[in-house]
Amino acid sequence: MARLVHNTLNAFDAFDDRLALIEGDVEFTYRELLAEINRFARALSRHGLKRGDGLGVQSGNRWELLVLKFAAQVLGLRFVAMDPSHVVGGLPFLVQDIDAALILTEDDLGSFASTEDSTEPVAVQALDSDIAQLVYTGGTTGESKAVMLTFEALEFVTASFAARPPYPADTRLIVVTPLAHALGTVGPALMRLGVPLEIHREFEVGSFVDAVKRAGSAAVHFYPSYLYRLLDEAGEIPGLAHVTTGGAPLLPSRYQEAIDRYGPIVAQAYGQFESFAITYLDHGDAADHLTSVGEPVPGVELKIDGGHVLVRSPGTMTGYWRRPNLTAEVLQDGWLRTGDLGSRVDGHLHLAGRAAEVIVVNADTCYVAPIEAALASHPDVAQAAVVGVPDARTGQAIHAVVEPLPGRSPDSDVLRRMVSEQVTPEHVPQHVTFVDRLPLTPLGKPDKKALPRPH
Repeated sequence: MARLVHNTLNAFDAFDDRLALIEGDVEFTYRELLAEINRFARALSRHGLKRGDGLGVQSGNRWELLVLKFAAQVLGLRFVAMDPSHVVGGLPFLVQDIDAALILTEDDLGSFASTEDSTEPVAVQALDSDIAQLVYTGGTTGESKAVMLTFEALEFVTASFAARPPYPADTRLIVVTPLAHALGTVGPALMRLGVPLEIHREFEVGSFVDAVKRAGSAAVHFYPSYLYRLLDEAGEIPGLAHVTTGGAPLLPSRYQEAIDRYGPIVAQAYGQFESFAITYLDHGDAADHLTSVGEPVPGVELKIDGGHVLVRSPGTMTGYWRRPNLTAEVLQDGWLRTGDLGSRVDGHLHLAGRAAEVIVVNADTCYVAPIEAALASHPDVAQAAVVGVPDARTGQAIHAVVEPLPGRSPDSDVLRRMVSEQVTPEHVPQHVTFVDRLPLTPLGKPDKKALPRPH
């Protein structure tokens, strides 16, 4: 029996009548949630699904999506939460690639288990070495590929949350990012610690602030861009007890702004779908290490090889689904080449950007991340994104797209001078474009393919 499933079911059973899950007017205690998991597992079995089969679910944030994931884990299924907006090729590509025995859409969820009356426990079929889920990545820059994570890897990630400082008593997690992405792993891990989830379809500042106030004590895991929106569009938020960001490093100036606004409650995590838990910067340590993404999670080995960040841990992926050549490129002797550049200072990891994100100007290699950080350090700038554009004279030119803070108007010459002083003159953008708001991917990162190009 997979330890992930055994430990999860035991925890849910122990929490009994404590609140577990909320979506709108729907609420479940842990005991009621277990009953729903059993109902859905029986319904999946009646559809002929068995250990090792694939189950695909195309859905936004719904409580049924989480229940189906737990039910799939009981049966030892290969679970795929599908988000076509983030995958090159969209739904047709996903349907063909995942090789699922059953695919459900959001329209199916309400009635899928409606005829299943029995809530008797279902025998756990999953083993530690089985593939528990596929998570698609790489859709914004190239061919989409699915990360294979075993039950053993997910147990390591889930258990790592127990080693972090606990949330204040009676804190609930407000879910505002897709359960088809990282929250589909983070959420269940926190539920196993007794933290109830309140599910929202999307992130909207006003409704999020209202949800925090209703909760009395609330936590959130989301993207840096969402934290920036809170800082720009909301004042104090009574009841906000803990914030963790991931997906990209926080800009140091905005990190400090968040600490000044909300107090020492802001942490950040660094991980990838290929290895969910890599480093963690605890809120109590953040003020002294604003430029880092923290120290390795217990059980994670991390090393820097020629500036490249490599990790090895029980939480690392088995490989890319049906892409052995691509797997061999990034996994060697258990070490995962993350594709990130970085350095270690006093045990803390400092990221310098993606190895692939470089712009070659007159044969000079210019890394994007330091330029973006320099631009964002201006007090009138909310965030910035940098891309290379063709140039007849230099081959490529550096193009910066800048989102000013509301009501501010930074000067492009001042921004260029800051880049020259903080990085090098070779990194100075040849073009600067101002936008009201940067376009974002479904993962909350700047969508560099959608950025306006210079005129």
